[in-house]
Amino acid sequence: MDTRVFVILSPSPYSEIPRFRQQLARQLSNYRKVLYIVYPRFCCPQSLNHIKSDGRIDVIDVTIVGCSPFTSGSSQYLPWQCNSYFSRLSLLLSEYLSLHDLQLDKLFTFFPNSSVLSDYFSTVYVCNDNFPLYSHLGFRKLLLGALEKETVVRCSLSIAVGDVLETKLKKWSDRVYSLLPGHEFDPDTLMSYDAYLEYSRIYHSRHQPVATFMGNIDARLEFSCLRDLIDSGFRLQLIGNIAINLSLHFSQIQLKSIQVINPLTGDELLAFLRSSNLLLIPYNTHLKMMQAVQFNNKFFQYLATGLPIMATSLAGYVRLGPPLVYAVDSNQFSRTAHDLAVLPSRADYNRRISFAKENTWAVRGKELAKILEIDDH
Repeated sequence: MDTRVFVILSPSPYSEIPRFRQQLARQLSNYRKVLYIVYPRFCCPQSLNHIKSDGRIDVIDVTIVGCSPFTSGSSQYLPWQCNSYFSRLSLLLSEYLSLHDLQLDKLFTFFPNSSVLSDYFSTVYVCNDNFPLYSHLGFRKLLLGALEKETVVRCSLSIAVGDVLETKLKKWSDRVYSLLPGHEFDPDTLMSYDAYLEYSRIYHSRHQPVATFMGNIDARLEFSCLRDLIDSGFRLQLIGNIAINLSLHFSQIQLKSIQVINPLTGDELLAFLRSSNLLLIPYNTHLKMMQAVQFNNKFFQYLATGLPIMATSLAGYVRLGPPLVYAVDSNQFSRTAHDLAVLPSRADYNRRISFAKENTWAVRGKELAKILEIDDH
């Protein structure tokens, strides 16, 4: 019996709506058993506890001791604290592996300040965001940038989500590979153009066009674009968790044109997205933290509908361009939306469906196996 395992060290629960971290675990589980360890940010680990198994994925929780001084004042991200916490976690993991007769193949960390893990394990740093840009204070930004550089230099290899992050990490190491997200829908179930025409005849006979955004509803969105859409006659559907007070960004009249839906997955999500005329990626391009955003999960899930996708002018989407995605400045958002919220042409629809079929998570799993040089035979 193969006792080798992959370990994923993640700050987010496995049970949440699947994002890059959870999907990475699912793909890795096709080759090895996976231990998905949920490690709260900046907390001192005390023990590892098995919570549940999901097929070949074991979800492990970290019992913590209080809250770390990381979370307050200028002590955030201090190198010796990072080393202390991740060293302690490494020892706990070693004990857990020994107790269960397991051998660690590779450890995947999503923490940019976890370079010390490389002292204990063959470590892969997965960079899915430009983390230093989230720091509002200059010295913290510089410090986290330095810690991330050390992590990239010391890890066995790094995986960057998109070419913007790949270019950044390659300044520090040549052991950097790009891996984009994908979508989880079965390619054989994606709707043909003729089937969509029949579907549209039944479900799109309404007079008011519908635009849909899926994801966390938070301060990263460009709310002026969404207000313009509503004022120009669109009904807005928001699928996801709300992290803001919508009444601070929309008038009472505008709120009547907004429907908020709890997070959806699988076929239910795909069916709901298909009920729209237009799918949105309306992030605020003036926020520095958004500069590395490109080709996130929602983009590939959107593509699986064949419907037009409109984004604000984020660099990755501008480069990709129509008919896969229409990236426009915020002052053109409403006008372009009305141009797109019509029955898509056969050529444009088929191009998006074809691209979606080439970019599933199953495809990403094979790309990942090649990066890691996994022999799956």
